[in-house]
Amino acid sequence: MYRFLEKKYKELIVALILLLVLVTVNSFHKIARDIRWYDRAVIYVTYPAQYVLNSVVKGTVYFWENYIHLKDVKKENDVLNKENAELRYRLQNSLETESENLRLRNILQLKEKIALSTIPAEVISRDAMDVFKTVRINKGSVQGITPSMPVISYDGVVGQIMRVFPEYSDVLLITDPNSTVDAVVEETRSRGVIEGTGLDICRLKYMNRLDDVRIGNRIMTSGMEQRFPKGILIGIVTDIQKKNYGTTQKVIVEPSVDFNNIEEVLVVTTSLAL
Repeated sequence: MYRFLEKKYKELIVALILLLVLVTVNSFHKIARDIRWYDRAVIYVTYPAQYVLNSVVKGTVYFWENYIHLKDVKKENDVLNKENAELRYRLQNSLETESENLRLRNILQLKEKIALSTIPAEVISRDAMDVFKTVRINKGSVQGITPSMPVISYDGVVGQIMRVFPEYSDVLLITDPNSTVDAVVEETRSRGVIEGTGLDICRLKYMNRLDDVRIGNRIMTSGMEQRFPKGILIGIVTDIQKKNYGTTQKVIVEPSVDFNNIEEVLVVTTSLAL
């Protein structure tokens, strides 16, 4: 008997499990009045295992369905993100083109306003060493550029040509300490000289202590030095300092041109000298 059980124990276990399953199924499908004491015992014994098995099956089905769903959602998100990126790229290009067209229209209007011979140019770089306050433009001696020519933009005075090469030139900005521009206060016609400070501001020198100049006044080119055209905006008065002694006053001017973002300029090639 022992040997028989030893040889057939696997078959007996399988048979026992099948019998248990059949009894369990039969027990669960009986109505309440047909359930006998041994049915209840089978249900009691097999219920925990069935509960665990049922939970595992449900969990597996739930995980699989959600996994498939999440894969579909990820694909949709990838497609949407790609479309959004393309739309943002197109919008940025459109805005950039519109901005460039606006700047070019402004330059054209300025060219017509001053009624002088000019050469349009683009800013291609800035002085990285910061030895001089300069920017480099993409026009040079080949295009007729020569040193000391005034450079302006739609926003106002930029500076003057400092160095010239065949295909490009360096422009000395009005914020450089070596730069001077004869100027006038637009509201009062008081005269002075704009000088760079080496920072992002200028000072209006030689202003008489009694001259009427106020914060917010516009400083324009006077045209008296025969370099810059008359009536080009230089900047706005932002600070005034008067000492208890002396004959002058210190006037700080913020340039109207944003030199960190300037892109297009006009080089005035017409000589204003008499």
